Amino acid sequence: MVVIDILLVAYISWLTLRASTKLYRLLGEDGISAISRIMGFMLICIGGQFVINGIGNLLHDPAFWPLAK
Repeated sequence: MVVIDILLVAYISWLTLRASTKLYRLLGEDGISAISRIMGFMLICIGGQFVINGIGNLLHDPAFWPLAK
């Protein structure tokens, strides 16, 4: 199942790259810039969530608190 998912994502990526000229004409310079900013913001949000989850898991790990029994 994982291999099928990987192939599906690769195919969708290929279709997107193949249509990139049409997408660029449709969106224009400002549309591409807006999408780039949105994607950058989403990437920062995902990274921030990884940090928050990591700190939360660390604080809930009893091995992190050697004096707590």
